[in-house]
Amino acid sequence: MKAIQILMDEDLLSELDRRAKRVGRDRSKLVRDAVGRFLAAEDAKDKERRVIEAYERQPLTREELDWLEASEWPKD
Repeated sequence: MKAIQILMDEDLLSELDRRAKRVGRDRSKLVRDAVGRFLAAEDAKDKERRVIEAYERQPLTREELDWLEASEWPKD
């Protein structure tokens, strides 16, 4: 791992420390987890955007739409 420096508002830092103590993790672990979740969410948004753009370039055919409308989702 590599150490970094970030600037953080004192109130935000205090809240981060309170919550870290409450869940039994250190500040760095919470920040790493938060950044990881942010990056994963951005990746998911990017994938969704690419799928939408692909369907805009090549929309489903009438036959494909009919099949989708006729299909049933599996029962859980």
